Amino acid sequence: MGAFIYYIDHMAHAIRANAVISSIAKECEQALDRLYPERAAQGKPERPALGAIPASLVLKARRAGVVVGVDEARLLAVIENADRRAELAFAVGDFVPFGSALVRLSGRWDRDAAEEVYKAITLGDERTLQQDAAFGFRQLVDVAMRALSPGTNDPTTAVQALDRLHDLLRRLVEREIPSPNRADATGVVRLVAPRPGWNEYVELAIDEIRLAGERQLQVTRHLRHMLIDLLEVAPHHRQAVLQRELKLTDSGAARSFAEPEDAAAADSPTSATNAPSRSG
Repeated sequence: MGAFIYYIDHMAHAIRANAVISSIAKECEQALDRLYPERAAQGKPERPALGAIPASLVLKARRAGVVVGVDEARLLAVIENADRRAELAFAVGDFVPFGSALVRLSGRWDRDAAEEVYKAITLGDERTLQQDAAFGFRQLVDVAMRALSPGTNDPTTAVQALDRLHDLLRRLVEREIPSPNRADATGVVRLVAPRPGWNEYVELAIDEIRLAGERQLQVTRHLRHMLIDLLEVAPHHRQAVLQRELKLTDSGAARSFAEPEDAAAADSPTSATNAPSRSG
């Protein structure tokens, strides 16, 4: 009986929105630490242009599914043993329809080498956080979007998800995000593996929430606080997307809050109660 009561109490707490948000954020934080352990070099260009790889052979997906893992070390071992190059047609986290292009290859490839490429790419039934930190961002954004839907109208839960996204972006802003290009010792690009960069993470975390919460005062206030805080710590080469998002947030606030007092409240810093004050 005691165990049953404990189970009911545990489940009641586990399904609370804040507990779900905290759990997702913790897993995503661990994914960021695993995927991006190094600090970014100051002044380094954000996203080098993808290497153009003319395809001589296209490997097609043998089943439909989500790309849940890519063993780049295994791919490079196959590629660097000969004058070969490869470009993945999908990023980790993307859904691949049956029969669609999976990898574009150039150079001389035999059946065994092509089979090794297939073995290096894992398809599953759903996204995971193992190699896909963007999935954690996506889940938190989905929580916020459901909270901001007209049928729910729960901006407080949306702000809780936004706070976690703020924390994740703050952790990521100084991390080195690997280039999609992988070159050999001579500088020749051998493997192109698409992956999200800093701009993509920022847009994923903010765009949908900004649009859905445009008329929600506390959402706008938190977005502005989040972006201003990130601008204070972001390297110069990662500030442009934050400045663009701040401009769009301010434009949305100007449309939504016509009264000067409401507009001033949207621009004011967030407080412990998240409630604007118009007294005095």
